[in-house]
Amino acid sequence: MRRNLALLRAFREVERRRVTAGAIVGVAVEATLVSAAVAARPGPAVVTIAVIGSALIFAIVTFAVAGLFRPGRVTRALDLYRWVQRRDRARWRAATGEERPSMPRAARSWLETHPAAGGSADLPRIELLVWIGEFEAARRVVATLPTGTSDERFERALRQATLDFIATGDGGLGPARDALAALDDEHRPESTARLAVEESRQRAAAAETARRTRRADARAADAPSPDAHSPDAPSPDAPSPDAHAADAHSADAHSADARLAFLEPLVQARELPGLPIDGHLLTDLARWVARPLLLLGAVSAIASFVVAVVVVHR
Repeated sequence: MRRNLALLRAFREVERRRVTAGAIVGVAVEATLVSAAVAARPGPAVVTIAVIGSALIFAIVTFAVAGLFRPGRVTRALDLYRWVQRRDRARWRAATGEERPSMPRAARSWLETHPAAGGSADLPRIELLVWIGEFEAARRVVATLPTGTSDERFERALRQATLDFIATGDGGLGPARDALAALDDEHRPESTARLAVEESRQRAAAAETARRTRRADARAADAPSPDAHSPDAPSPDAPSPDAHAADAHSADAHSADARLAFLEPLVQARELPGLPIDGHLLTDLARWVARPLLLLGAVSAIASFVVAVVVVHR
């Protein structure tokens, strides 16, 4: 199931340094505000308001700094990715009349209480079956999807590719691309965006696997070597562990572009004419990160308050 979330992890890794930098600025601002409030020796109510307000300011500052220094290429890719996610949720609501389950137990309950209806009406079932790892059941449902129209052929090809990739790591996109080429101008832009998301997921997963392999090779190269007098001892001409580590470091440096290669399909699709992007990226990202940032801000505010009280009353 790691492959299912590979694209999400890739975006988090891309954003990690900017969010960390924003958090450092946010902690500095937060600590200054809390310290000033404590130094003024106000009542408990004012201190409580100051702590809560500083946690909110931490979240705002962190979000703003991360966004200010986000490269345009990453912003465009995120814009398309989050837009496709919103469209997927809208399709789910239109098909089921309810929100998509957010927990595996709720997904299983939904599947039990909503019997298969056949045809395209079962698209929500496929999503949940793949999500909870019921791949064989998902394959049976995908096999029943209609193929009478070009839209239906694309839908089935894309669902099959996604299922195969998440289940086995082998999700060829050739049939989906062929089906995409047959779509009319009205449906091609959004379908291109959906295909771009799947291609980016596969690229992100491949890059992640390559990084794990390089790190494992580097650790193996750094492992203690056999005794020099042992028959298994390496020859004097064999590369040293330091040389292996240097090669691994060099490979990581050269793979920086490879780690960002997952962005390219999203960026290209984002530039397509006729794509009805709704411009809600900032509000969408704010909802996405609000809870963890507020939680981190609250922890930081409490720590700042404790430190400030200790300093003031020393």
